[in-house]
Amino acid sequence: MRFLFSFVAWLSVSVTNCTEVHLIEPVEFGTVFDSTAAASVVRPPQLQARFHKSPGIRQVFELPDDPMLSLQWYLYNYGQLNEKGVKGIPGADIGLFPALSIYSPKREIIIAVIDSGIDLTHEDVDSTVLWTNPHEISGNGIDDDNNGYIDDIHGINFTHTVHDVQDRHYHGTHVTALLSSIRGNGIGISGATPSIKIMPIVIFGLGSTATRDQIALGIRYACDHGAQILSNSWGSKYDNANLKEAIEYCHKKGVLFVNASGNSRENVDVEPQFPTNYQVPNQIVVGATDNRDRSAIFSNYGEQVDIAAPGDMVLSLMPKNNYRALSGTSQATPLVAGALAMLWAHEPHLTHMEVKARLLNTSDQFLALSRWVRSSARLNMYNLLSGREGRRLPEVPKGEIKKRAFGLESRHPYSMNHHNVWKFTFDGAKAIRLHFKRFELDTYGDFLEIRDAQAQVADRLNGDLGQNFYSQWISGDVVEIEFFTDKSLQLWGFEIDHIEVISASNP
Repeated sequence: MRFLFSFVAWLSVSVTNCTEVHLIEPVEFGTVFDSTAAASVVRPPQLQARFHKSPGIRQVFELPDDPMLSLQWYLYNYGQLNEKGVKGIPGADIGLFPALSIYSPKREIIIAVIDSGIDLTHEDVDSTVLWTNPHEISGNGIDDDNNGYIDDIHGINFTHTVHDVQDRHYHGTHVTALLSSIRGNGIGISGATPSIKIMPIVIFGLGSTATRDQIALGIRYACDHGAQILSNSWGSKYDNANLKEAIEYCHKKGVLFVNASGNSRENVDVEPQFPTNYQVPNQIVVGATDNRDRSAIFSNYGEQVDIAAPGDMVLSLMPKNNYRALSGTSQATPLVAGALAMLWAHEPHLTHMEVKARLLNTSDQFLALSRWVRSSARLNMYNLLSGREGRRLPEVPKGEIKKRAFGLESRHPYSMNHHNVWKFTFDGAKAIRLHFKRFELDTYGDFLEIRDAQAQVADRLNGDLGQNFYSQWISGDVVEIEFFTDKSLQLWGFEIDHIEVISASNP
């Protein structure tokens, strides 16, 4: 298959006061499939039994007949290769199909997708999923409900004719279809969220964007017209009071605001981005994972990032009956928004803050996410609906921490097209962590991965992480370190100058 790379993390569009708001553009693009190619994709086995409800009890569930499901690792990961040739870990997905086995919706939930609209002519889009304004009459040229917008039947558009929610870009179609693509129709992909209505709020067009004030109005419009969850795959480096006030307005109305953390592998605690850094209680900031439950190499990180979801090579719809995998926190965000909608439809008595708390309590923690995501956790839809507590990190062994001499470093600058694996045993250790004197790798092509004796990833590092920090604790007495570089860029590299050990002989 042909695979294309693009390292454009943001599509910059000027708005008022010389500041900028951006779609959070993908950092990687996969092969474009048309409908003929989509139908020829090898389907996964129709029945699988990998899901355990409780010890000794397996649940077998049937998969839908959507032909591209085997490429949707984020919904069903059975260890298949992604388009980059990386083998997934079975179960490193959102757990949609186990969740559907217990799903009992009591009502429809409206999700407002604030983006570039949706391609309503696509073969795998059901136009009936669109929200309809019950107080507006289509095509009469009158503002029937006196809300300030004429003929806003299915949402509003701030870049074109107000009632036209057809996508003139591609981004909105890709993220919206992750929620609403038709499941089980024998065409294309499987959507993630039943029992929803989509309210498009169009703030980006082809070469145009809404102003910050208009985006704030769009947020308020969604809250005032019944949306309970807002999905936002856009952002800015610039603060704006109107945007924050609009999110606070939604909080007062009991609406959840889900937004992407961004794709520039920046620490948002140090390099603020908005709306991520507003810290309004109803916000849920989403990072991205890959098909091995590692933080995606592009995903922004920090204490402001609440949770992660699959965002690396995520297949969805593109305009003109095409399909393509894209990588970005934009793709992770609607998966979280859709999961929250399923919970709210399943348990409509919950408040918006109870829904958020359930999300964080039931998601699965992974050591490889601890550096990048405040909760260390990835979405688990079955746990979310069942209320079962998610997988938790092992406790660090008790004992005295002792410093030991140890050294390992790359060349400075390091070599391109380099791959090395080192394995070290530290006798008597219950747990080990490595001290990095300095660390600077290319963000998008190079990494250093640290694993334990069972090949479990404890840390996966890339980008410019600065000086004097420790890895996560690695359980046991064995540490495996993998260093990989591509051919795109040479930077300083890394230096490990000592380790800390908790010894087995310590109490």
